[in-house]
Amino acid sequence: MKLPLLLFVSFVLFVGQLPAPAIKEGYVTRSSPTTNTAEIFFPQNPTKAIRLLSYDALGDTNTAILTMLGGTLPLTITGVINITNLVVTANTNVQTNAVAIIQRGDDTIFSVNILFTNQFTNIFFTSNSIVSGVLPTTNDVLWVCTNICTTPIGSNALVAVKAAGSALFAVQRRAPVALRITPSGVNANRIFGSVYYEDNP
Repeated sequence: MKLPLLLFVSFVLFVGQLPAPAIKEGYVTRSSPTTNTAEIFFPQNPTKAIRLLSYDALGDTNTAILTMLGGTLPLTITGVINITNLVVTANTNVQTNAVAIIQRGDDTIFSVNILFTNQFTNIFFTSNSIVSGVLPTTNDVLWVCTNICTTPIGSNALVAVKAAGSALFAVQRRAPVALRITPSGVNANRIFGSVYYEDNP
């Protein structure tokens, strides 16, 4: 009896360590730690649109800006040359110095800063775009972000700037959303946001 019990406990512990799927239904809230580039992401849901309902943004310098980004053009990654060079079918609408969102098949999501494009298929980005060793892989999706809204938040003795409404920012169905605060003076930027995933009429 000891061996089956040991196997069962091992199985339960293993299952307990599997990553939980991202919540992409109804109301979802996320927050970032205080850091130099504070970011939060809401992965795309293939059948829903996302509305931003509220944000609570904290900047640590007078030039701090809150940027709301929505994916507008999905490009499937067809190859990974190295950690700063991706291959897509066509890079025609990828802009130099733009911020793009990469969403992996497991809903891991992060942003990259585009340095330049080359040979109609290559996209180069900075190595410091990669966080926590999460690398893009083949068949992940890179979202070009041309749906962009910015608002200055500055720094007021580290008092947060807050807003709430029925649709502070919205994206098309199937698109991801990112909120980010840059630049930073003392690595104390922070962002909190709440969205609603809804069915399109």
